[in-house]
Amino acid sequence: MNMLRIANGAIAITSALLMTADASAGTFSLTPGKWQLSDGVRFQAGGSPSSYRTFCIEPGASRVSDSWFAEFAKPSAGCSSQLVSSTSSQVQFEMSCPNSSGELKGPAKVSIQPSSFTIDSQLAIDLGGVPFPIQRSVSARRVGDCY
Repeated sequence: MNMLRIANGAIAITSALLMTADASAGTFSLTPGKWQLSDGVRFQAGGSPSSYRTFCIEPGASRVSDSWFAEFAKPSAGCSSQLVSSTSSQVQFEMSCPNSSGELKGPAKVSIQPSSFTIDSQLAIDLGGVPFPIQRSVSARRVGDCY
C-alpha cells in the first residue's frame, strides 16, 4: 500500500514538473504567410522614423519559441536577453546590450496573437549617472500569403 502511494506521488510530481517545463518553454503558433514588421525608436527628445520590412512564415515553421521573439526584441546583434516570464499570449525579457557609452538595458514585453505580435521595450543607458530612456516598439502582422 505504501509502495503504491509512493509510486502515485512520484507520478504526480513528474507530471507537475513536465507541465512546468512546457509552460516555461513558451511555444506559440503564428499564422503562416507574409508578415510586415515595423520598428521604431523614441528618445526623450523625439523619435526616429519607423523602418518596415516583410518576411514569410512557412506552414512548417509557424510554431515559434520565446527565443524567436527575443531575436526580434534585441536592438542589436550584441544584445542578450533573459526570459522573465511566459504565458500563452505574452513573453517578458530583460534585455542587456553592451555599448561603448555604457550598458543599454531594460525590460521588453511581447504580446502575441496568431496573426500579430508587438514588442515594447523600455530601455535606458546610464550616461554618467543619468539614465537616458529609449523606447523601442516593434509590431508585426500577417498581411497575406507568401508568393
